[in-house]
Amino acid sequence: MSDLLKTTFSSQIFNKYILWFESSKRWLLLEEPAYFVYSAYSKKTQLKEIATQCKDRYGLSSDESTRFIQEIIDALLQHQTALADYPDFEPNEDWAVVPDHFQFSCTYTIFKHNIHISFSNSSIAYYLHPLLKHFETEAPGHPDIGFKLFKSENKLTLLKEGTDKGCWTFDDILKLKKQLFLEISGTIYGKERKDWMSIIHGSAVSNGKQSLVLAASSGSGKSTLAALLMKKGCRVMSDDFLPLCGSSEKIYPFPIPISVKKVALPILSKKFPKLPDNPYAFAEYATEYVHLLPIDSNTDNMFDPFPVRYVVFPKYHPDSKLSLKPLDQDHAIQYIIDNAIILPGMKNAKQFIAWFKSISFYTLQYSEPVKAANKLAQLISS
Repeated sequence: MSDLLKTTFSSQIFNKYILWFESSKRWLLLEEPAYFVYSAYSKKTQLKEIATQCKDRYGLSSDESTRFIQEIIDALLQHQTALADYPDFEPNEDWAVVPDHFQFSCTYTIFKHNIHISFSNSSIAYYLHPLLKHFETEAPGHPDIGFKLFKSENKLTLLKEGTDKGCWTFDDILKLKKQLFLEISGTIYGKERKDWMSIIHGSAVSNGKQSLVLAASSGSGKSTLAALLMKKGCRVMSDDFLPLCGSSEKIYPFPIPISVKKVALPILSKKFPKLPDNPYAFAEYATEYVHLLPIDSNTDNMFDPFPVRYVVFPKYHPDSKLSLKPLDQDHAIQYIIDNAIILPGMKNAKQFIAWFKSISFYTLQYSEPVKAANKLAQLISS
């Protein structure tokens, strides 16, 4: 029974232990005595012996020990056998039926690479094209890579053409977008899928030497903070999609515009007067409009990768006092795994934890974005 845990990786972070289940691509955070049970179970120790050791070691009764062990084992096996929350990024073996007609197609020149994308319907185009529109070109000749985006049997489908061809199907547009951006990143930076360790959901800015990542769920204000930091001289590397390379442990830029929600317009329109004139609808894939704030993607070093020095977890609340505080790694680990996707393979999970242990983490609570951005500017320049 414990053979199921052979594909599990664990690492200690202060008084906690992080487990990675390769089959389900899931993390599980444990403390004692739960980790003791995992460790003994993975070594094929008999359940009766584990119960006896728990009883003696932690002062549990026989019934408490037996019940606790079973609860932990059930949780371990559930994580091991659960369906993955996201695809493994490798193409499908089966290929979808490609439509005969595509409503819209465009060529984008990104970091000297011509990328051609065909969209089968306006909904997909309305969602993705505005994010890449500033790279649109009429470059002659054969593109370096081509993609076709369409619906097949009610599934969103991404077809990659060329020597490294592949086909992926998705239930939602966000997963398709991540795969498309990952494939584009591989093309422009000369990387294979195996070279990427993780994709972090967040915004990143750089001072030309190192980067600061703002990692949080939607509504935290990370895009607003990134825009304000750009106004203070930082370079926005990406908004929402941050590919992290395993060998260099650097974030690689993917300079799409910053998506600004309606609630942030009163603040950012003072800094960027043309912003309200750039509405952008997510069509059927979202419930609100955003305004796209272009970032400078034409400088010579716009595509330079940088190591991550700080990861900040921002949280906006109208009644919060400004507070930027260091966060211990045993508390930061849950935040980061909630906002990062690990690409397939035990090697990537191990590399990710090693990278994690080299980073300084902070929490940011704020109610005034401008003052919060000033704090972050001081941090990245320190």
